[in-house]
Amino acid sequence: MDISLDAITSNPKTNARALLRISLESALYIAIFTFGLILRVVQLDAVSLNGVEAHEALAALHRVQPHMTENPAIANNPLMALINQFLFFVITDNNFTARIATAIVGALLILTPYLWRERLGRVAALVMSLFICISPVALVASRTMGGVIWTMFFAMITVWAFDHAHQKQDKGLAILVSACVGIMLFLTEPTGAFTVVGLVFGALFALWTRHDTRNTWLSTVGQVTRAWPWRDALLLTLGIILVVGTGLFASPNSLTFVGSTFYRLLSGFVSRPDDLPAAFALVVALRYDLGLVLFGLLGMYFALVEGDQFSRFLAGWLFFSVIVSVFYQNSTPDAALWIVIPAAGLAARLTTQMLRDPSIGYWEVPRWAIPVHAFITASLLVSIAINTTRISHVLYLEARPFGYHFLTNPLHSAEISSLDDNISQNVYQIDTASNVTVSFVAQIWRYQGDIEPIMRVVVEEPQANGEVQEVLVAGPYTYDELKDGVAISLRGSNRYLIKVSRSVDQSNARGQYAFITHPPNAIEGNSLFNYRLDAPFFWTLVRSLSNQNLPPLTLMITVFLLMLLLISYFLAGSIWGSRTAWRGVGFGFLIYFLIYGMGLGWQASTVYANDPRELWYNAEPAPQHLNTIIQTLEDMSIQAHGIRNAIEITVLGKNDTPLAWALRNFPNAVYVNSIGGDTNTEAVIVPYAQRNTNLSGDYVGQDFALSQMWHWSTLSWADFPSWLMLRETSTDPIDTERVMLWIRKDVYGVQEVIPTQSN
Repeated sequence: MDISLDAITSNPKTNARALLRISLESALYIAIFTFGLILRVVQLDAVSLNGVEAHEALAALHRVQPHMTENPAIANNPLMALINQFLFFVITDNNFTARIATAIVGALLILTPYLWRERLGRVAALVMSLFICISPVALVASRTMGGVIWTMFFAMITVWAFDHAHQKQDKGLAILVSACVGIMLFLTEPTGAFTVVGLVFGALFALWTRHDTRNTWLSTVGQVTRAWPWRDALLLTLGIILVVGTGLFASPNSLTFVGSTFYRLLSGFVSRPDDLPAAFALVVALRYDLGLVLFGLLGMYFALVEGDQFSRFLAGWLFFSVIVSVFYQNSTPDAALWIVIPAAGLAARLTTQMLRDPSIGYWEVPRWAIPVHAFITASLLVSIAINTTRISHVLYLEARPFGYHFLTNPLHSAEISSLDDNISQNVYQIDTASNVTVSFVAQIWRYQGDIEPIMRVVVEEPQANGEVQEVLVAGPYTYDELKDGVAISLRGSNRYLIKVSRSVDQSNARGQYAFITHPPNAIEGNSLFNYRLDAPFFWTLVRSLSNQNLPPLTLMITVFLLMLLLISYFLAGSIWGSRTAWRGVGFGFLIYFLIYGMGLGWQASTVYANDPRELWYNAEPAPQHLNTIIQTLEDMSIQAHGIRNAIEITVLGKNDTPLAWALRNFPNAVYVNSIGGDTNTEAVIVPYAQRNTNLSGDYVGQDFALSQMWHWSTLSWADFPSWLMLRETSTDPIDTERVMLWIRKDVYGVQEVIPTQSN
């Protein structure tokens, strides 16, 4: 199947065909590279930098603008910092230029299988290039300044250079290998050593399992080490580490990170971020690149059974990567590339084997049989996924608890509880004490569907005949009134019932709504779950469900599609043999997983980038509301000084955060460790927990939520399908970082403030 490029004879027809094949191969690589580059560059700056990205970007910016801070950030990826340092100096500093270098390296990674085509095979190398192009792990890592992308780029070059250096005894390529190893160990990311050890393990495994009785693997290793140009390689590698590590000597302190690389690496075995799943890199690989990983594992099996030496090298590399990803506790999401890259090579090898003629014995298989069966399989899988998405959404809604309460400082004067779980009417009971007036605000928010609930308050009064009569106390209130909240006052020792039901003309309406009670002086937040209670009182949140049951037709269709999937397999096997059937199923699943994975990667890097329920961003979601903060500061600066960035800002916090990156163009921003009564700058930003800090002047303020978190421990079995498909869960993310922006009143335009002397 594969024809060597050197196999060009003097025959003009052979020459023409070979040149045509070269042109077609090059065109395919160019097309794949262009497509991958577009995926990695389009809307690259649409999402704010998260904490890890902001740290790396500011580490480079502090080198270009040393006046920004006395304590510059130290880059975790010195090579990326050096290139960003150049881009910030030549072009400008923004989200796009901070990410573009990694995006380009991620696109160049797509081309690196071209270097392996002599060992991997021409078609397999092209297929591996395609797999890396549309791999969601490679895509998101390229768009989020993932350090492992840089490591894998040099790993691919290292494998090619080492192979040719060993075959041709090329000293220059041996020095290149040493330089690449030094870069991976010290200049890309703290876990680069795992990739280096993985490559060595794969090479030793391939030597150990080869069928060569003349030379043992130990003798081969000895020959390589004796012939290696150690002196020249070490001198060049140390020079590169010194120049790149210091950012062309602009940041000598950056060498401290190089020196602490192995300490940080080893500490990751014993420390794991809170609430991240164990074996995080493996979980990420299975979440986003499930098809590629499964095909890679299957390819590893065939490599061990009947593969050549290079396939066994990839198998050893993949095996080591899986083991490390299981036991290493502090891996980042882009570390899933440890598994994805060797799996892509093995999957590409397996794919080329599946392309061979399946005809065997008396089975005559037409050329269109496998593609047609693969298309049918992929189409059925897409249909099953669509129906499963609907089922998982309904399951997520129906399996949520009917009502649950959060009580904040409940008084003895009032207690609230749920009485009736009828789907069309929810009744909440309030028992009040004598001579006490209970005042609260009742509010209903619809957050799904078209239902418009109404509410009324009644009191139960016993009658002479022993029956209990309900007397209307307040209401009925329409949904339009309840959205903004209605004030309720109850007095006397009675049992009151709050009844929430559908309106008469909405008997068929479906949806979800939340019934909330909170104190009349509560400060409202910007969403359903952001109420801050400043008064002791009861507060309850009840989610009332009113959704249609699981659609039976969807279930029937899903079961029918699964049956068709099995029927198509057995039908193809009975007509063309089991080999054809398995290959059709394999290609169908591969096509589906690649398409589905590409969608996952794009959604993760754009749509859900600030949602901690997206697995990739569970530890570091993109910040929110930074643009609003910057716009407010710019407006105040124009109002006070006539230009956008002249306002004086005091920030209580670190200088390497997403907020610090957003404030990079404000030269009068100062970062401090504490704020006292002598602080009188025009703007002050403090953590929300310290919002009551005494300032020297009169200020007006507003709080902003910057980041959220979501706990994996809250994911239930009923939520799992919906989370997998739609990122929907019963428990919503909670705010973990909130800041208070204070603007001095004279700047804001409320009143002139008398200047206060500093202590």
